[in-house]
Amino acid sequence: PPEFPPHCPGGPPPPSEPGGAPAAGGGGPPKGAAQKQRESAGPLRWGRAFAADAGASAATGAAVAPVLAAVDRAVTESAAGQRGLWQSFFGTLREIGARPAGFVASPAFRWLWLVYGGTYFVASAAESTLALLPKGAVSKEAGAGSKLLATWGYNTGTSLAKDAAFARMYGGAAGAAAGAAAAMPAGAYGAWLTRDFLSTGVFWTLPPLLAPAVGRVTGSVESGYVAAQVGLPLAFQFVATPLHLLGVDLFNRPGRTLAERAALLRREYLPSTSIRMLRMAPPYSVGTLGLRKLRARLRRQLGVDDL
Repeated sequence: PPEFPPHCPGGPPPPSEPGGAPAAGGGGPPKGAAQKQRESAGPLRWGRAFAADAGASAATGAAVAPVLAAVDRAVTESAAGQRGLWQSFFGTLREIGARPAGFVASPAFRWLWLVYGGTYFVASAAESTLALLPKGAVSKEAGAGSKLLATWGYNTGTSLAKDAAFARMYGGAAGAAAGAAAAMPAGAYGAWLTRDFLSTGVFWTLPPLLAPAVGRVTGSVESGYVAAQVGLPLAFQFVATPLHLLGVDLFNRPGRTLAERAALLRREYLPSTSIRMLRMAPPYSVGTLGLRKLRARLRRQLGVDDL
């Protein structure tokens, strides 16, 4: 999440010397310890920052995997006509609760840990890199764009591979036959690529940008950021769910007509949107806030809490 500087446009002026004169040092405030440390960041400091990013990302990715596995399997099985949506969801959660070690050893866990633990790390490491670079080395716009592209590139690539794997594992006879007979249809990749590109912008870029405006309603920029980070991923599922379902259907039923696909979308839209809203809460609402707190704690322990 972004740092919010204490002296924003329209805010209080920088501190001054007694008598109203500007602070010494070329007309501006003297450099603080945090800025000096950033400007003299060495390899050890970079390593500690990335270690905090990696530890928080790995732990958070593992924590959100069970619910994500249950939702992704339920949506795939329901779209393929294998099981009812909620029957599959609660059935998978019972399986995970009965055999947690088996779940951790399963391909489903490994795929989800790869996708979300890795996405958390890429986003966190991008923020750490921008904080460790000398002040002014990268503009705010370039930094935000670089973080978005890095996060989107990693999340999209791994998500596409994960979706294809889940379609083969849980798509029933149609999914297994499609997986054995042919490569993933380009249309399925296109639907999922569009879903992930739009989602990355909404989940990672919009919350800090909207935080000041939402904060005027909630009472502070921080609470505005929390509200935006929790609410946006959930609301966006009304847009993302049809794209996800279209990709699954293109894989499971490659020869269907447009009317047949529209009928499936109408049937699955509301139940799938509701369960995908539930799916977004662990990784992008609760999970992102938990990642932020855990990373801050690890940074304090490693002595890089000024980033």
